[in-house]
Amino acid sequence: MAVPPGQTYGYSPLPSETSIRLLQILSGADEPIRCSLEVADLGDEPLYDCLSYTWGDPLYHELSGPQDIRRTSNERNNLITCDGLVLCITENLREALLQLSRDASSSAAGRGQYQRQRLIWIDAVCIDQGNVPERNSQVAMMNKIYQAAKTVVVWLGIEDVHTRAAIEVMNRLSSIPPEKLKVELPPDLDDSEVYRALGIPYVEPQQWLDYAAFLQRSWFSRVWVIQEIFVARNIVVFCGSNVLLWSDISTSSQVLRETQLGELLTSVATTAVNPSWVKSSETSTTYVGNTLTNPFIFENMRKKATSLNLEKLLVYGRYFNAADDRDRVFALLGMREQSLVHRVPYHIQPDYNFNTQQVYTKASWATICEMADLNLFSLVEDASFRRLQNLPSWVPDYSVTPQTHPLSGSPRAAAGEGRWNASDGLRWEVPVQMNLLLLPVEGIRFDTIIEFAATAAEITDLHQMETLLDLLAHYPQSRYPNGGTPTEAFWRTLIKDTFRGRLAGEEARGAFPLFIALRVWELKEALGSLRDVIKYSEPKPSPPDQLTKDLTKLSDVYSQTKAAVSDLSTRYTDGIIPDWNTIERMIEIGQDEDSPEKKDLDRDYDHIAESFRVAYSGRRLFRTERNYIGITAQSLQEGDTVWVLAGATVPTVLRRLQNGNWKLVGEAYVHGIMNGEAVRGDGVKSEQILLE
Repeated sequence: MAVPPGQTYGYSPLPSETSIRLLQILSGADEPIRCSLEVADLGDEPLYDCLSYTWGDPLYHELSGPQDIRRTSNERNNLITCDGLVLCITENLREALLQLSRDASSSAAGRGQYQRQRLIWIDAVCIDQGNVPERNSQVAMMNKIYQAAKTVVVWLGIEDVHTRAAIEVMNRLSSIPPEKLKVELPPDLDDSEVYRALGIPYVEPQQWLDYAAFLQRSWFSRVWVIQEIFVARNIVVFCGSNVLLWSDISTSSQVLRETQLGELLTSVATTAVNPSWVKSSETSTTYVGNTLTNPFIFENMRKKATSLNLEKLLVYGRYFNAADDRDRVFALLGMREQSLVHRVPYHIQPDYNFNTQQVYTKASWATICEMADLNLFSLVEDASFRRLQNLPSWVPDYSVTPQTHPLSGSPRAAAGEGRWNASDGLRWEVPVQMNLLLLPVEGIRFDTIIEFAATAAEITDLHQMETLLDLLAHYPQSRYPNGGTPTEAFWRTLIKDTFRGRLAGEEARGAFPLFIALRVWELKEALGSLRDVIKYSEPKPSPPDQLTKDLTKLSDVYSQTKAAVSDLSTRYTDGIIPDWNTIERMIEIGQDEDSPEKKDLDRDYDHIAESFRVAYSGRRLFRTERNYIGITAQSLQEGDTVWVLAGATVPTVLRRLQNGNWKLVGEAYVHGIMNGEAVRGDGVKSEQILLE
């Protein structure tokens, strides 16, 4: 619908730095929507509400039938009148304004009540989006705008086929007493024992899917939501005509987070969308950052407002969506100012004149200054996962969801509570002057990488465990440099010396042979399945058919793996690498549902598999010239160098560039130098270098 010439609404400049525009809805329940804008000053404490919503399609469609899907455009092609002139807004905002035009004091299915103020602040209408200086200024004060509002009104979108059942499930979950969340539940949502233990009525499978669809609406993954909810004094939630309590949404999400229900619902919902999906040991069991538990994350952040820093906020922001990648930083800055730890010499403000790479670099500098160390390096993803190609190597790509777990955890451990301090004894100071291209660092050049094994994906999907075993088989000496055995360094490194969230001990050592056994079992299963495909396929394949080539290749992998296991189990008799007969016995127990040993074996395998996944995802095993063993980012190359840098609690792998500068490859766990060992000793000298 075209706008007649001369009738488009024109914004007048705001009179002061604390001025805002507020919208008054003048129309009733029917279109056309009529409204008016008036200017107010935050210093005068005006009475108003704020709208929190998403510009694009608000619904999650993957669990809906084709006949139930109504897609919403994010184009601003819906016309309303403002002070007699035309404003263009998105379809979802139009639906929100229509709902707010109606009498919203009663609820069709929810439990909330809401009486709106005369005025409401809505970003798309109250900010002149085409005026970059004004946009910068208003975005910088959004935390104050939302904090001053009487109520933040959350608009989740129109009601759909899932809404009524989802609200019923939400109400049931939010009624569960906190003490019942500590019970161990059966791993099946269809098991009546789940509901008896929680004290709630049975939830039908379709109702669970309805609830999953509700929690995966777009609003729950929108990055601006974090700040809008964080500073809100009061929150009311609309889903169509349903007025919901925020406490019900966040509490029910907490139930998912603190019990097995979140993981179970994730599996059920994922399988419903993709029936061929199978949960494996490499699948995340915590589902960090998934929208099913985002409401709990929001509420948890509100409760921990005084302990937040920019680094934590940037970590959280990576699990949310933004139409403009710069907003993954800008949407969080207001929350940083709310924190009592705001004590930084370098400030960053929203400025859309800078491109995404510049914004991310500025945010990283600000984080380094605020935290007074270089542990930001632990948030840098492997180069293969980066989307922005022109970022400095030491700057995380905040536009991508992390694919690896930082070695020291995320968020980092409190001061003095971390497991490692590789640079203990080295002094680091914040650089005096910011440079958007180069970062000066100082540290110990420790050793050079000469050999490495397969990635996690290659080990899981291509059964290349033999590359891990080969690295151990090639180990040239009988003792590890720090005095232990090569096998001890090997298994501890593969799980970053961490088991069930703690320092790995005898329990982890006893469970590690299961890791080897189950990898062999997966290889045998893949080989048998491929043989069956060839045996029963019609017409029969004839060489050089691809299936035959794959079978030959996989058979070679099997032979190499068996030979490596046999060689290592003979050479090292400590049981870390079990012999072939022991492996076959473990596999036999694992397949015997009646075996009394199976339960313990399954439990131990789950724990060691999770420890390996957390440590090794996105990384690979390596050996250095001095025969140290470690893991680092999977894009490493021969000749990359292990450094211990002042200000970084874990070692770092760097690559020398032709111009003499260096680039960051990734953080590293290197067995034997995690607590200052590389820094101490005669003749150790530090060097100053530049990172690009």
